[in-house]
Amino acid sequence: MLLTYISTKIQWMSGIKFCWLSSLITLEMIMASNTNAKGRKKTASFVALPKHLINSPKFRGLHGSSIKLLTQIAEQYNGSNNGDLQAAFSIFKDRGWRSSGTLDRALKELLTIGLIVKTRQGYFPNTCSLFGLTWHLIDKSDKYDDRSLIGKIPGGWRN
Repeated sequence: MLLTYISTKIQWMSGIKFCWLSSLITLEMIMASNTNAKGRKKTASFVALPKHLINSPKFRGLHGSSIKLLTQIAEQYNGSNNGDLQAAFSIFKDRGWRSSGTLDRALKELLTIGLIVKTRQGYFPNTCSLFGLTWHLIDKSDKYDDRSLIGKIPGGWRN
């Protein structure tokens, strides 16, 4: 049924009559385009927040701007760069932040509650502070001030 529908759709879209076999080959080519070089399905990236984090009293007490900042910092995490995440106003102003003061207050709240940890203190003129998510392992990097965090899950929000 699906093959017939796709076969009909391809015939209608192209205006050329294909035999069923060529439509099947086209279907395989369409299906193959949804995979990467290793044959894995291509999917969009996502931000995963554990339920126990979302249900914690500390998370529920966050201001809206802090939740927004947390999700935007977590968006940078790719599975191997925790601790190398940025929260510079110059980056986030293109993501809807209009005030560096609001960003700073949200950042301080996330640090105080323990949902993120600072791995490097930024300094003038062009080195930004780096942060890590406290529900994932801090990944190895030479950029950190405090190397004792590497390979640990800080988990400060649980206290």
